[in-house]
Amino acid sequence: LACNSETVSREICNVHGSLGVLLTICDEPPTGTDEVRSAAVKTLVNLVDAFLESKELICQLALALRAVVNMIQNGTAAAKGNSCYLLANLLELSMKVVEDTVNIPG
Repeated sequence: LACNSETVSREICNVHGSLGVLLTICDEPPTGTDEVRSAAVKTLVNLVDAFLESKELICQLALALRAVVNMIQNGTAAAKGNSCYLLANLLELSMKVVEDTVNIPG
């Protein structure tokens, strides 16, 4: 999903449940070529890059950290890289994400 402009990213974030759907896709187990999960995490990265307030919206969702960590642990190489980038961006914003990251088992 091309959401590399602030206007488009803001519109996506304003659709009720859109971020939750993307994170839910990232939280699913890997299947086949994993294109859908990789596209979902790339979309989240694009949103964060283009619309700063999206970080805060993502951090407010309970499954955000679990979904990003799932992609780091079980995604394709590209998805792992995008997930690490996304996590770093979320860590800049939210002390709760920092605290939750420290408490990840394993």
